Amino acid sequence: LNLPLELQLLRSADPLPSSRCPISRAAMSAGRGAFVRLPCSILVLISLATSVQAQSIVQQPRSFEVASIRPNQSGSGRVSGDLGSGGRVTLTNVSVRELIRDAFRLRDVQLVGGPPEVLGQRFDIVASAGGNASWEEVRSMMRVLLADRFKFVAHNDKRELPVYELLLARSGGQLGPQLRPRPDCAGRPADIQPPQDGRPPCGGVLASPGRVMARGMLLADIGFGTDRIVVDRTGLSGHFDVELEYTPDQLPRLGADLPSDLPPTPQNGPSVFTAVQEQLGLRLQPATALVDVLVIDSVAFPTAD
Repeated sequence: LNLPLELQLLRSADPLPSSRCPISRAAMSAGRGAFVRLPCSILVLISLATSVQAQSIVQQPRSFEVASIRPNQSGSGRVSGDLGSGGRVTLTNVSVRELIRDAFRLRDVQLVGGPPEVLGQRFDIVASAGGNASWEEVRSMMRVLLADRFKFVAHNDKRELPVYELLLARSGGQLGPQLRPRPDCAGRPADIQPPQDGRPPCGGVLASPGRVMARGMLLADIGFGTDRIVVDRTGLSGHFDVELEYTPDQLPRLGADLPSDLPPTPQNGPSVFTAVQEQLGLRLQPATALVDVLVIDSVAFPTAD
C-alpha cells in the first residue's frame, strides 16, 4: 500500500472492538425510546468510521489558504525567502530542489533521484498561511503544497554516506571563544522575529561564504559550512550560539550575484577545519555513517494558479 509520507507517520488505529457486542441506545423512534442490540459487524464499521473521521480531523495537515507559483526567468543566482506578518511567505528564485530540501529539512546529499529538468527549475512563490506561522509550520504547509501542486511523491531510505563527526578538540573539554551555551533557549520555540524584551533570539542560522552565525541552536542542526552532514559526537547537550569565520575552498567568483548587505568573504583566513578547532574548540573528523535520505518517486512542473 503506497501512502503519502504524511500518512505513513500516523500511528495505527485502535484495535477492533471485542467480539462481545454492547447494547446501544437507539435514537427516539416513533415517539418511543428503545434499547436495540446492533449486529457486531455494524458496530465495527461504526467504530472504524468514527476513528478514521476523528483522525482525519485531528491529523489533517495545515495548508496555505492561497499560493501563487510563477516561473523565475531572471537568470540570477540569488535566492531569498521572507516570512512576514500574518503568515505571508515570499520565496524568490527558489528551485524545486531547494524547495523540497528546505521543506523536509535536508542537506543536498540527502535528496536522491528526481528529474533534473524539474528539480532545477526556479520559481517565485507567494503564499498566505491565513495567520501568523512559524517556519516549522511553513515547512509543513510547503510539504502539502509540493504534494498538491508539484505532484511530489517520495519515500524514506537510508544510505551509507561520507559525513563529518563533530568532536571535542581539547582534552579538558574547554570550548572555544566563539561557542557559547544558551540555556535560556531550552524548551523555547524558535523566534520568528527578534524578541521585544531585548533577549538574544533563539533559533536560526545565517550563513554566507566564509561565515556561519547561529543563535540558540543544537550543534546537530548547524552545518558548519561543510558540504557533508555533520554528526554530533561531542557529548555536549543544550543550545549554543556559534560564530564561525573562515576562508572557503572556493571563493565566490568575481561579479557573483550575492546580496549587497553580506559582509565580504574572508580572503586569507583559516580553513573551516582550523576555524572550527580554534574558534569553537571542536574538530571535524571525516567518517562514513548510515544517513536518512529522501528518494523522489515523482515530481512535476507545478499546476497553474
